[in-house]
Amino acid sequence: MEKAKLINIRKSKKGKLIGEVQFEDGKTMSIPPGAKLNVSLNNIECSIERNSGAITNITIDEKVIFSKASNSDPVSQKINKKHYTNKTTKQASNKAAQPSKAHAPYNFIPLNDTVIEGQPIPDFDCYHSEHAGLKRFNGYIECQLESITPIYIRDTYTTEEIIKKEESNEDNPDFFSPGGIARIPGSSLRGMIRTMVEIMSWGKFGFYEDKRLFYRGLADKSNLRLEYQNNMSSYDRNTRKSSYKYTIGDHIPENLKRKELIDIPESIFGKISEKQSFASRVFFEDATLMPGQNDIFVSDEPLTPKILSSPKPTTFQHYLEQPSDVTVKNLNHWNTKEAKIRGYKLYWHKDGLGWEYEGNDEEKAKNKRILTKIKPIKPGIKFKYRIRFENLSQEEIGAILFAIDLPENCYHKIGMGKPLGLGTIKIRPALFLINRESRYTNLFENENWNLGVEESNIQKFKDAFEQYVLNQVNKLENSDLSSLWNHERMKHLKVILDFENTKLKGWKQETDYMELKEFKNRPVLSKPLEVYNKFTTN
Repeated sequence: MEKAKLINIRKSKKGKLIGEVQFEDGKTMSIPPGAKLNVSLNNIECSIERNSGAITNITIDEKVIFSKASNSDPVSQKINKKHYTNKTTKQASNKAAQPSKAHAPYNFIPLNDTVIEGQPIPDFDCYHSEHAGLKRFNGYIECQLESITPIYIRDTYTTEEIIKKEESNEDNPDFFSPGGIARIPGSSLRGMIRTMVEIMSWGKFGFYEDKRLFYRGLADKSNLRLEYQNNMSSYDRNTRKSSYKYTIGDHIPENLKRKELIDIPESIFGKISEKQSFASRVFFEDATLMPGQNDIFVSDEPLTPKILSSPKPTTFQHYLEQPSDVTVKNLNHWNTKEAKIRGYKLYWHKDGLGWEYEGNDEEKAKNKRILTKIKPIKPGIKFKYRIRFENLSQEEIGAILFAIDLPENCYHKIGMGKPLGLGTIKIRPALFLINRESRYTNLFENENWNLGVEESNIQKFKDAFEQYVLNQVNKLENSDLSSLWNHERMKHLKVILDFENTKLKGWKQETDYMELKEFKNRPVLSKPLEVYNKFTTN
């Protein structure tokens, strides 16, 4: 194969995506018709195969975007009319058996095949300047957070509100406001960033509920119906629900559950287990409102969001990886031993409009038990908070910054109502390091207290983390990536974090929940890039 890169990908006058391939000697060729293109592939490295000068294959990170089958096979040319007719009929039959594509407000970042080990953990009895040959740092990350769409985190309940909730099912609609002042809890911010660090650092799949699920969909056309019938005794049929043989944890690869291995997220955020436990070295403060903001809520009165119901893990065609030749009859389910879970569940961004319940008073009364009231904070409201850290290496600080400081137009999500488009936030970090030696050597500096605090460039820390992960990923996966964002998993992550998707025509429909009738044939959920490419490819 020849090394090259894709360039000048653009729309033709007919609206189709076209472009060129530029080889290492600077020469270019047109990309053949039929290649799976999108504009994000501009300047992306690829591998090319040519036959008699013509391009026959284009591959990016082991993914084929163009392949021209050979016409020289004499056997394939001896197809009589009868054979062709039978083949066509069979293809039509197979096509009819294919599950349609699902749509949902969420999708999954694929699991990593390997786990990258964390760095040695220093003792907790002092501030280290160096440990295990690595320089150690103390300080804090100053973060400014801005709501892009309305955000909502429910307030805690008073004793009276708990009683009211139990008696009449009435929720406390207030935003999280300890002491009457709105803020975003540090625990929510910590959980959000930890998930990002797990994904970006090739960590273990750390948090899941290892339980057995129960059979559902017993009138299915899929193989689940037969599976259920074969596993039900006469006693089961008359007395109890039947569960799957395997738990959720059984569908997670063993190397992603290795308790003895300490990965990067555990080394930073701490670990609790029977054999080994140690504390976190990062501490998330609550995010508080920045000064000068008074009118912060969408409405003075509580509002009713649309009903928050969603497919659960029993919707196995969404939550489990499916075979490439999937049909209704061969869907993987929770009793398919070799089936793996899809990965990390994240929600697509939406424009933050149309999330309120539109039913009349009669419909609201009918659905009272499943409706709730909320007081969300409106877009454009700014908060600030700090993440304090102790004895972290350059790569570990970089892991946190890499998870916070996302590419342009990529945002995080937090709080309730994510499926409706609530919770999109933008975070901008600044890094401050504390020189403990300077701080305790000199009491004053320029007639002020000497705190030993200096702002530092975040990019070199992000680069250190990225290179640490890339070195091991390239070695373990026999690849030669120059950027972490060029890895297939990270491309899926980037596209699901990209707020620009909300401007695409038809995006809202693509990221809404399906109607009940649409679940009939167990439609399979496409991967994030496949969803995005439907809007950008010809």
